[in-house]
Amino acid sequence: MNQQPSVLEWNENREVVALIFGWAGAQDKNLKKYADLYKEHGISTLRYTACYQGAGKSIYGLHSSDGAIEALLADFCSVWKRKEVQFIIQCMSMNGTMAMVSLIRREEFPDLFNRTIGIVFDSCPIYADSWDGYSQVLDFQIGGHFGNSLFGLFSKKLAIWLMVQKQGYNYYEMKFKNVMLGYELKDMMHYYFLREHPNIPMKQLYLYSDADVICDSRQIQQFHETHLRQGKDVTFKNFIDSKHVEHHRKYPKEYTKILDDFLTSLLKKNTSKL
Repeated sequence: MNQQPSVLEWNENREVVALIFGWAGAQDKNLKKYADLYKEHGISTLRYTACYQGAGKSIYGLHSSDGAIEALLADFCSVWKRKEVQFIIQCMSMNGTMAMVSLIRREEFPDLFNRTIGIVFDSCPIYADSWDGYSQVLDFQIGGHFGNSLFGLFSKKLAIWLMVQKQGYNYYEMKFKNVMLGYELKDMMHYYFLREHPNIPMKQLYLYSDADVICDSRQIQQFHETHLRQGKDVTFKNFIDSKHVEHHRKYPKEYTKILDDFLTSLLKKNTSKL
């Protein structure tokens, strides 16, 4: 799977830029639908889908995602150097979450969260997905590399099974390091890195569904409930029966209204500071 370039679109408001990080395998035509929702508010957008060549790498390990944002950096740096710009971040699934964390962890952008006025999590974040769900992600990522012959189908099934086993091993290895060796989970896993981050934006929006078999809604709820207890301004919507990253597709009016209200509150608060 080839890495797609990032797409930077300047709109009327050049002082607020929405960073939209796509789910695994998302095309720009998919992300443009979300970018258009921001455009309705005049917000400029930078959209990007990270492509993880090593599909079998753990989605948990912080270091597994570091090399996947190189194609984003030129556009992002051109925006970053404009000191007046503030950001809104939207993460789509764990693929989007990993890309965002990779950007935050780069030494050039240590205060990205300090320049972020709000964050949107769509179908994320999680610390452990179901192995069935992970199998579906892998099938989507690597399925095209195998033919439709009996041998090709067998090879694909075997490859996915081996990667899922490795995923399980990586997860339990990290849990062992945490329990037995005293390693901090926030230093090893994206979910805990974000949950414990001292500068994660105050205003947060979570969009998810109980019907999501890839990213468990209970883990997303645990995440935003933690931030509620910490005093964050949290808005959330459980769509109940929409599939993974398909909440906007199934409930376009409701999804758009929730996001519109969130963006309006962000821009109103941001304007009041000027």
